[in-house]
Amino acid sequence: MNRQSGWEGFRLGDIADISWGDTSTTKASYIKSGYTAYSAAGPDGYLPTADYKSSGIVISAIGAQAGKTWLATGEWSCIKNTLRILPASDQISIEFLYWATRRENFWPIRGSAQPFISQGDCRDLTIYAPSIQVQKAIADVLGALDDKIAANTKLAATAAQLTQSLFSRAVKESSDEYVLSEITELLSRGVTPKYSEDTDTMMILNQKCVRGQRVELEPARRHLVVESARG
Repeated sequence: MNRQSGWEGFRLGDIADISWGDTSTTKASYIKSGYTAYSAAGPDGYLPTADYKSSGIVISAIGAQAGKTWLATGEWSCIKNTLRILPASDQISIEFLYWATRRENFWPIRGSAQPFISQGDCRDLTIYAPSIQVQKAIADVLGALDDKIAANTKLAATAAQLTQSLFSRAVKESSDEYVLSEITELLSRGVTPKYSEDTDTMMILNQKCVRGQRVELEPARRHLVVESARG
């Protein structure tokens, strides 16, 4: 979250306990059921014991998803290639901190072949926050909206499965086969963008904008308007 009028700035390492997940534990230790375990890919397994019994933030610290975060609640653990953040001050709400830092480009990432996040870089980041009461109110509203989005996403997925099932049934009952070029006028890839921040530019979606049947504008970039792309 960007700084707002009246918000106080904090060094993250002064208000939060930041440390590596259990570096001695990997997915090889996962069991069929137990306590939720977070890897660099997210909550993807279970362990027989829980290292934490209060809410915290888990960061994917190494690999392709470096910078992605999850809010861990209840009893949970995190394993190798993660960082975990716990509150270390009564001036910060861990839920607010999650929302303030959940952007993947928020965390400073080092390396190219193998991206990673360091504890030191995280601790030196500055976080701006209002009073603890306002933090909790903001987190409650955003959490409720996120729950609604998750419910809608699940509903959309169910509807998509039903639609596919009905389509497959219809195809089996009655269908004709065509060569695609016989029933389409043009089949081509998207335009190759020429990125620019000039006045005469337009926002162009790219493959990073489409994830999980949803479109996000944040990864989109502006590029020069080309007549052939318009037509």
